[in-house]
Amino acid sequence: MFSFFKRHKIISTLLAIVFVPIIGLLIFVAYRSIGPYRSYRVNLDLPAPGSAEPVGDLLVGVAERDITPDLSKYESWTDADNNGRFHHEKDTWVDSNGNGKLDTVWMAG
Repeated sequence: MFSFFKRHKIISTLLAIVFVPIIGLLIFVAYRSIGPYRSYRVNLDLPAPGSAEPVGDLLVGVAERDITPDLSKYESWTDADNNGRFHHEKDTWVDSNGNGKLDTVWMAG
């Protein structure tokens, strides 16, 4: 088998060019998939049948909060070319605080 690669230098070079980066990528992915908490392990010890283990408290929380900004604190602008971006040359805005800059909020989503 090795004699095949010795006789066919171009094929062996191409295979090396293809497989060396793939192997390097696999090693990198395997290293990164371990995660940042490498010292933590899952405790899979189960209590013996019939033995009573005290059950701990399960705490669950839910919250709801409005994250909509107060738009009266920001300036409005008109998108004249309807491209979703602000351009000083084409679009206009109301400079409510008189600082000469567009003070607005952009929420993506």
